[in-house]
Amino acid sequence: MAESGDRFYGAVFVGCGVAWLWGAMQDPLPAKLFRFLAAIMLLGGMGRVIAFAAEGRPHQMFIGLTVVEFVFPALVFFLASNRERPRQTAHWSLQIWDAIDDFGGLESTEGSQTLRG
Repeated sequence: MAESGDRFYGAVFVGCGVAWLWGAMQDPLPAKLFRFLAAIMLLGGMGRVIAFAAEGRPHQMFIGLTVVEFVFPALVFFLASNRERPRQTAHWSLQIWDAIDDFGGLESTEGSQTLRG
């Protein structure tokens, strides 16, 4: 029975990993997908805490995994909520380019042709 369970959970972990990678390659990033995957990870961490309470202290590796399963989803929820807020100002690199443009620093020595295109 343990081998069957290991194969099942292995497939689930591979599926979640592929979903994380697929989502990371999308433009714009699918915040709802990342929240869903983070919630699954958080539920897994909560299951570990319940197992700790019922079975006792596990190996240190599993304690470390539990920390990751709580910290990483919190970080994803925070970043996903920040990503959905409308930006009030342009990215700092665009502000620098605009400031240089206003100063006239991007014009070539031959006149009207700019270096930025």
